Amino acid sequence: MKHPNKILASIVLVLAISGCGMHKSPADRAEWFFEKGECTISDSLDDHGANDQQLADVERTMKKHKPAVTANLEQALINQRNVFKGVMAGNMGEDLIALENKFHNANQKALRSIGTMHQELENIVGNKIWAAAAAEREKKFARHSK
Repeated sequence: MKHPNKILASIVLVLAISGCGMHKSPADRAEWFFEKGECTISDSLDDHGANDQQLADVERTMKKHKPAVTANLEQALINQRNVFKGVMAGNMGEDLIALENKFHNANQKALRSIGTMHQELENIVGNKIWAAAAAEREKKFARHSK
């Protein structure tokens, strides 16, 4: 993967922004995030020349990873919500740090599972197609996150 830090930073930003929607369950938000990413990745790979067999393999790979990725995202979102609750409840320094550490660890686990899936997807379509599609997704995200 050519720009893994940028992609991971984008995911962290999306997770942070999604924390504002406290009325939705973490499971629903994780599911939405995965499905949105799944469509975006598939479309961008198709736009950049992935063939039908590669796209079918990409779909199977994402389906294989979906349970773990969404579970890890859900846990990160739960822990993020707990940090917000701790702040609102007036928790003190060490308690807040403990909550943040749980969130940080869960967030890293979610990002690792996403990164593993991305690596498998890149292996399917090749570096050239993956890099071009990733650059397009990054550019679109930058336009929408101003």
